[in-house]
Amino acid sequence: MKRLLAYGVTVIVISTLIMGCSNDPYVVNPAVISSKVWVLKTINGITPVSRSAPVTIEFNAVNAQQGRVSGQGPCNRYYSGYKVEGKNVLFTTPIGSTMQVCPIPLLESEKDYLTALQGTKRITFKNGQLQLKDHLSAITLIYGQESGVVRVNITAQAESFPAGSQFIISLQEQGSEGVSSSIVGMSAIQLKDTHYGTVSFLVRYAPILVKPNRSYIINVRVDNKKGDLIYRNLGIDKVVLYHVG
Repeated sequence: MKRLLAYGVTVIVISTLIMGCSNDPYVVNPAVISSKVWVLKTINGITPVSRSAPVTIEFNAVNAQQGRVSGQGPCNRYYSGYKVEGKNVLFTTPIGSTMQVCPIPLLESEKDYLTALQGTKRITFKNGQLQLKDHLSAITLIYGQESGVVRVNITAQAESFPAGSQFIISLQEQGSEGVSSSIVGMSAIQLKDTHYGTVSFLVRYAPILVKPNRSYIINVRVDNKKGDLIYRNLGIDKVVLYHVG
């Protein structure tokens, strides 16, 4: 395993939703927010601690009345269909998911999340945040749009990256004594051919997850096509991330 020369340059991209911002919640048709990635912030006011990829949801409308919903849970990818009935949004099928093996705490967290999501009946928008609620508003899931971007350039020390190399890059809050904490953004790419020099790509994150006055670092892992670790950095490359209050 060899050390990487890695550095990040912050690029701020704030997408403008056609609904704009409002202090009062109002009902949103999924077609309006279609093809955008939304990242989970809280469930009933509780912030989930994610040491894997951030939990996401994405609506893909077929028309104004129906479509598909998918996303990344604490462990697995999940998917379902939805339909619009008046002001309500209903899942048309039980939420399905992939079947990856994960630690029990992540699987329990995923079960709680998918159960809450399955009970969604209404989607509202307030202060730039997407809110999914059940019919009694007893369960509220709050999401922020994945609208921030960091450009990351990765260079190996006098070496090439072999064909089939897989890069896994995460943006993480730096915990006490340099220990990495929650992940706010993640990206993965795989090279088809041997590459010499610098590999450059984008890592997206949700500004709503960024805490003010906290440090964030770039973690990079590179595996060969067999899955063996060949390069990694030590999580000391700091970036300044855009924060939304």
